[in-house]
Amino acid sequence: MLEVLWCIISFYCKIAVIISTFYLNNIREIIMNYTLKKNMSMSRLLTIIFYIMYITVQLIDTYYIKTKDISWYINIITLLPLILPIQVLFTNSKKSYIWLCFVLFFYFISAIESIFMYHDWFSWLNTVVCVLLFSVCILATKYAK
Repeated sequence: MLEVLWCIISFYCKIAVIISTFYLNNIREIIMNYTLKKNMSMSRLLTIIFYIMYITVQLIDTYYIKTKDISWYINIITLLPLILPIQVLFTNSKKSYIWLCFVLFFYFISAIESIFMYHDWFSWLNTVVCVLLFSVCILATKYAK
């Protein structure tokens, strides 16, 4: 009689463990999805902010610092590689973020050269904003679809 009772209790305990594990996994999955969506939207927002900031810094750097005359075609040539992956702002795909990171690598090299060539604070600002945008894009790549 005790063996039967023990079998029934162990059976119900196993069922309770299976059910609780199932519910805990679902609760964990719901929490993870919520934090993933929250992180994804935050990284996308930061990417947009730093992207616009970097385009502005690059325009000012090209227009006022490096070239003293008014030359719109130099601005277009300088900003064209940065404007091409603009779909990052509209789509949330990993490939867009990866291409933006790839393009930013060349802008980072140019910013480092600018620091040693011009010795001004604006070159440092250009480098810092480039590094921040790159870091946010890497995070956005982690959370993107």
